[in-house]
Amino acid sequence: MDPFLWIDDQRSAQSKFIEEPFNGIIKKFNLIIEIGTFTGVFTKWLSKNAKDGSLIFSYDNNPSYRIVGDFSNVKFRVCDFFNLETLSEIKSLIQTSGRTLILCDGGDKETEFKILSRFMKDGDVIMLHDYEHDPLEYHAISES
Repeated sequence: MDPFLWIDDQRSAQSKFIEEPFNGIIKKFNLIIEIGTFTGVFTKWLSKNAKDGSLIFSYDNNPSYRIVGDFSNVKFRVCDFFNLETLSEIKSLIQTSGRTLILCDGGDKETEFKILSRFMKDGDVIMLHDYEHDPLEYHAISES
């Protein structure tokens, strides 16, 4: 049994079980900030399912993984998350009006969470998704 979410015959790195609960969550936000684009297939899912008029900013430092094209409500950024200019941009985005959903799924989720949670407004939400305590746990989950 394949544990991954597929969108238009493209496999994401997310669990297929994320779709139902997440669909209700993301419609509550005007802005979604995703740290860790990877292939962009989950970003594609976000784009298709986000609230009308919302924007998505997806950050990754390696553009060679991305297999999806562009979407009208998504801004892909290729940069180092820990660069001060990048952090300044993300902070400015979070501090705009409306609710922001922050998805920490880059290479250092715990540090991303610690940094970005300081910029949040009332009503914003931050999540670490596909989080595992160690690579063995992830392997066991992905192989089931």
